[in-house]
Amino acid sequence: VRKVHPPNLVAVLHHQPLHHKFLLGGNFSHDLLKRRLMLRANNSRIRLGFDLSLYLLYLYLALGLRALNGLHYLRLLLLCLLLFLLFGLCALLLFLTGAAFGFFLLMPNTIRISIELAENFDLGFMWTVGKYYTTLTWLVLGVGASFEFPLVIVLLVWIGVLSTDFLRKYRRHAIVLIFILAAVITPTPDPITQSIFAVPLYVLFEVAIIVGSRIEKRKAADLAAL
Repeated sequence: VRKVHPPNLVAVLHHQPLHHKFLLGGNFSHDLLKRRLMLRANNSRIRLGFDLSLYLLYLYLALGLRALNGLHYLRLLLLCLLLFLLFGLCALLLFLTGAAFGFFLLMPNTIRISIELAENFDLGFMWTVGKYYTTLTWLVLGVGASFEFPLVIVLLVWIGVLSTDFLRKYRRHAIVLIFILAAVITPTPDPITQSIFAVPLYVLFEVAIIVGSRIEKRKAADLAAL
């Protein structure tokens, strides 16, 4: 058994006692970790690509069939491509923001809380590298994916499934759901880590309402101009 210190824990464990060790057991741990990380990353890419494909398919069905001539159809394809690129860029930026938030803030705080709980109960603290990277992957991918939910809200508002009045009316329910989501994704039971994660989600929820309100106003103006 080899004792190692995962890189993200160096700053966290810098002022901790030396008996907090992380173990790497088994001859195939490195290969299993690499395969697990690659599989989860590929699943995330597939899910994002599937979402974007559904969005592009909707644009084609809702608008493409209305094309009356070749020039109009070409403009429509260019518009779909532009929206596809814009949606993909926003999704990527939100995912990277959430992944960075989980890696640089939530993961160190999770390790610190785990160490403090172990010390309070006079227990030894020992994580395997596999356990560490499993938690790290769950936080990074989970937080990154959850940061993309404003795009779903904006898309539903744009196609008319949701309205900003509905979102404002059930704002309290949304706050409860956000904290439930934070409790599911964060591995520690402490309310501090959950609140650190829930606050940005609520801010993104309000941003989605603002963007959705502008979309509704623009749609109403377009309908009035017809």
